[in-house]
Amino acid sequence: MANLDFPSSPTLNDTFLGTNNINYQWDGEKWKMYTDPSTAQSSLWARDAGNVDVYPANAGDNINARNGGGTITATLNADGSIDFITLNIEGLPSLP
Repeated sequence: MANLDFPSSPTLNDTFLGTNNINYQWDGEKWKMYTDPSTAQSSLWARDAGNVDVYPANAGDNINARNGGGTITATLNADGSIDFITLNIEGLPSLP
């Protein structure tokens, strides 16, 4: 992903749309991710474990975390709950 080129002299509450399609707002000290309260869907961060990209997801989406083999190991559900994979402990090797 390319570096973001933020404006060099922002004023309080200026907004900036980055090349990553994320909106940012200047809070007087730093650029923070910004969600326009008048929009129906807010922009959230999601990460694709396959290629380590970070990208926006829409509010209401489930967000999956995958292990190195591509298997979903956890899901952050749109309702705020989290699902984890179940593990069959009887299938694990015995301790020495």
